[in-house]
Amino acid sequence: MRLPTKTKPAALPVAVVGKQKQISISAEKVNLVLTPAFYWFKKEQLPVQSVAKAKQLAPSLFDGSVPEGSYSYAAIKQEDGFWLFAYDDALIASHLAQLGIKSAQIAGIYFAQTECSDLEEPLLLEDGSVLLQRGGVVSVVDQRYCDATLTCKAYFDTRALSKHTVNVSFFRSNLLDEKHLYRLMALCIAFIVAFFAHYLMLRSAFGELLGKEQAVIEHYQLPQTSFELDGLKNALQGKEAQQMQMRERFKAFLSLPLEKGEYLQKVQITQKSATLEIVLGRPDRAEVLKNAFQKSVNVTSAKVVDKTFYVAVAL
Repeated sequence: MRLPTKTKPAALPVAVVGKQKQISISAEKVNLVLTPAFYWFKKEQLPVQSVAKAKQLAPSLFDGSVPEGSYSYAAIKQEDGFWLFAYDDALIASHLAQLGIKSAQIAGIYFAQTECSDLEEPLLLEDGSVLLQRGGVVSVVDQRYCDATLTCKAYFDTRALSKHTVNVSFFRSNLLDEKHLYRLMALCIAFIVAFFAHYLMLRSAFGELLGKEQAVIEHYQLPQTSFELDGLKNALQGKEAQQMQMRERFKAFLSLPLEKGEYLQKVQITQKSATLEIVLGRPDRAEVLKNAFQKSVNVTSAKVVDKTFYVAVAL
């Protein structure tokens, strides 16, 4: 299946890259079209619908049919299946560098298969070879075997390029020009400066925190060694436990099952004992309250004097 015919001319000049040793490019920006000398092509019907899944299958489909090497792959969906491409982007980048083409000059890179799929007559290239389209497949042959008069300029001046650009990594070759290298160096320097600025800022903040910590230690006369801090921590935790226990006891005293008219007249609590005075409604209530005390504490003494119940407990 051919791509739709394109009638709008390309906005930038187009140069076809074959195996030539030199190339004439006068414009600051140019689109490059790669001949089949730089890629392998297959038309396949696959049991998938998405381009991404077709691209994942491409390595296995080209396995055994291309020379050993490290390849990148591309896939284009067609009505009757997929167009699959295998290409060595390091080889492409190296050849462009040998031709003296800088990365800053390249607007886009394309396959001849996508840009010449509607080619109706042989296309003459600068390296003396000819592009042909037969059965929807674009191939390149020597001019000795095919007469051609159609030039690349005449062909691409009347057609717009497709959207199917080729992803080529220039970082594995010497195609990066001085302009890009300077930009990368400037970016690295900016990162280094930002890193050290952040480091100095954090160092200053850390020093400020240490100063505040020392000021708090001196103000409250806190111990500075870990041994002393652990001892202070254990002592405070012990006091906290005692206070919590005392609160629970006091809460229990306030929760005594008193009847109407009865009330807690006095409470004295120490670390080891507590004494309470409870005004009773009747003397026999003393035994009920004593039993209530014994559920949570040890009663050491208990007596009733004029409806006042005096009880002492051990904590």
